[in-house]
Amino acid sequence: MTPFIILLVLIAILIFFTRTPDDEQELRLSIAGSPAKLTLQEIKLINRISLLGSTYPILALHLSNRFEGDAWQVSNMGLCDTLCRAGLEDEALLLLPRLDTHHRREALKLMLKALTQTGKADRAVALLEQTGEEPPHDGLIRSALLLAENKHEAACQALEDYLQSTHPDATQWLDVARLQRELGQTDAARQSLEQFWVLQQDKSADEIFDLNTFIQELVRLGDFQTLQDIATTLEISRNNPFIAPLIDAGLFEQATSLIERLEPLQQYNPYEMLFDALLQHGQLQQAETLLSARDEQDSGKLLLRLARWHIDQGRDAEAPQAIQRLSQDSAMRIDLYLALWSLHKDTRPALANPLREQAERWVDALPDGATRDRLRLFVLDTRLLLQIRLPERQRSSYEIRCLLEETQRLNARQPLYLRTLNAKQHAMRLHALGRPEDARRLLEDTQQDLQSIAEDDDMEPFDQACLQEELATCFLQLGLTEQAIALYREIHIDRNFATYWLAALVEHDLLNQAVEHLSYNDIIGMPDAVHQLLDKLGNSAEEEHADRYQYLLDKIIHDNFWPQPVEGL
Repeated sequence: MTPFIILLVLIAILIFFTRTPDDEQELRLSIAGSPAKLTLQEIKLINRISLLGSTYPILALHLSNRFEGDAWQVSNMGLCDTLCRAGLEDEALLLLPRLDTHHRREALKLMLKALTQTGKADRAVALLEQTGEEPPHDGLIRSALLLAENKHEAACQALEDYLQSTHPDATQWLDVARLQRELGQTDAARQSLEQFWVLQQDKSADEIFDLNTFIQELVRLGDFQTLQDIATTLEISRNNPFIAPLIDAGLFEQATSLIERLEPLQQYNPYEMLFDALLQHGQLQQAETLLSARDEQDSGKLLLRLARWHIDQGRDAEAPQAIQRLSQDSAMRIDLYLALWSLHKDTRPALANPLREQAERWVDALPDGATRDRLRLFVLDTRLLLQIRLPERQRSSYEIRCLLEETQRLNARQPLYLRTLNAKQHAMRLHALGRPEDARRLLEDTQQDLQSIAEDDDMEPFDQACLQEELATCFLQLGLTEQAIALYREIHIDRNFATYWLAALVEHDLLNQAVEHLSYNDIIGMPDAVHQLLDKLGNSAEEEHADRYQYLLDKIIHDNFWPQPVEGL
């Protein structure tokens, strides 16, 4: 979000609590540094478009084009910067000539700033020449442009003039540090970063704007000790941006100390990153020590990565040896053997097939119980896959019947949650074997089980809703669209986060239903699915889809689509 749009946000917040409904349409506010005057409604919509633009720049462009007058000028001025940062310079250049003199000059300034900040100063020079405009008076931009033109002394002087005439804010100190580093003034760059950090005192990590940029500049200067010192002063319990640079620098102990300070559920991904780095650096013993110190779930995931690493290195024999040596129990060993078979059955059958056969023998030797049932279901599924992979005339109907019967018998003994997930996978196998009616009946029976859960069953409504969505998605995959949508509509719990349902609708070209389902949570949490939906609607020649895209734009910009303020806060 650009500083100009941030100003609009602040204005809207200040007036929000004193407005009346008519104010949004009638009251026009003067905007600092601009001749434009906007209503509160226009400010609100521009803010929303700005938020969307960072992930969906073309969508934001289409929404912005609905404005007229001053609102069009302000919104598209900001979008020039957004489009430029998204690599869509051509689209931004098409907007520039349509802006009035003031907003065109400001938009060009934002575009030049975006290019110089992202290491594309040479492109900024070309852009300025292409537009025929005069360079902006901003000393930071002028210095970057001069440096890109190999005018080193002039660039230094422009930066010096800027520092003598300006009191930089925190973000500007980062720009100064970047330019000083590029000019070879490394000591000065460090001092500028110190100035940035002084302005962050008494702030939490979440409150520090541009923290990632600050970290990147420290890394480029090689100031890893400063990086470590600052990292230890901040309380960050999730998504710690200091960890990855320390791992990349080979500072594994320091990275580990930061990972240990994270919430337990937030630790696996950085530990995985650390584990991979240890392997890449040839520190196998340290990697195995890390693996052994984790709980069973994390240990199993890391051990699978270790086995695959051995295979990638051409040491096939060491992969099963590592699993046997480091597995916490026999169940993990069997799981990992079957997982390796699934991953390498097509590319390395000579490696994969003996692993599957050995896993089957181990399962057969296990005592009766829940663990054996679960692993036996895994084995049965691998055998069904082997049958599915054969041409139909080569399949064994007798073996398939035995596999299906045993799968049904064992799955009936599983807890409802696992039984439902297993039934979904089993239905897909039945469909692949040419038995769609059996697949449909299995899903319908499972749906009935979920709908008839007694009050004393050990399942939360949230878990029940998740399982219903899993079944609905499976109905879709089997082509049973009406049943899928009907089941999904029975889910009444508000989960407040994105799910796979949108992606499933888009994947099966149910675009009308996808547009109806689309929510703010999907926009934030499922960008890939939303992009696929937008692409399919935008690239379709069907008039219905063009109308649907316009409906989607109406929906996204409407007040009801966005989170509403909580009363009393």
